[in-house]
Amino acid sequence: MNKLLSFCYLLFLVSIVHGQAVQLPMGGNAWALENATSLRIRNNGVTRWQEDNTGFTAYIRTTQPGSVKVWLETDKASTASELSVSISGSTKNIAVKSGDTLHWAGEWKLKDSGYVAIVVKGLRKTGTEYPNVKALKLEGTALTDRASYTKNNEGNFFHWGRRGPSVHMNYQLPKDINAEWFYNEVTVPRVMMYWDRILWPTGLERVILECR
Repeated sequence: MNKLLSFCYLLFLVSIVHGQAVQLPMGGNAWALENATSLRIRNNGVTRWQEDNTGFTAYIRTTQPGSVKVWLETDKASTASELSVSISGSTKNIAVKSGDTLHWAGEWKLKDSGYVAIVVKGLRKTGTEYPNVKALKLEGTALTDRASYTKNNEGNFFHWGRRGPSVHMNYQLPKDINAEWFYNEVTVPRVMMYWDRILWPTGLERVILECR
């Protein structure tokens, strides 16, 4: 019994040291930077990446501090290029070699849990486009099985993951009250807000507020 407990404890320590391996697909977890006019993000990843000094940001949410190692998974690069990868203000450059599909970016230390923005930019290229990026391979002690990201496109989840979550707000009507209107207030951070109205076949009209 003691040997079994010792073995389980050893496995636990190994999991803490090495962390969880994550493949972060770009189709559901990346957004183009503001000045990336030609770049497209589709279900298969980042494509049509032509401009220098711009690129995309990928996000993952971690539940603990620790280390994170980053690789870029791409289609087979037809030409060489140089990229930069930034996390928490620390930037490392990558030399993308022609013919390779996995490119080591570096290792970062995360001081806290929460959302991690991984910013990838193109610096120089020898061809007309940077390589198509399919995913980021992540490893490290900051990653556990509780890390949050869109894992795959089952049920068209890449679409829902990238458009942001929606919340339906309602409350139970008090008994014996025949109310026609209700008034409520919601406080949100300073974000872009979009109003829309939906008229259901039953005649019920709803007002939709989107915060982005």
